[in-house]
Amino acid sequence: MKQRIGLILALTGAILLLQPDLDVQIILQDMTQLAMMYWPIVLILIGLLLITPRKKKKRTSR
Repeated sequence: MKQRIGLILALTGAILLLQPDLDVQIILQDMTQLAMMYWPIVLILIGLLLITPRKKKKRTSR
């Protein structure tokens, strides 16, 4: 969880360094438009998460 938050913060910082004058409203409009156009991708990702088996942790015997 900490790694994901760190990655998000690092990417956000890099974007703000490259383009500090970004308009948040325009970004939200673009993200909304992409979400409306490509919403079936969410179904694909959920299906892939359900299909892939999770690794079980082995207990060590003492």
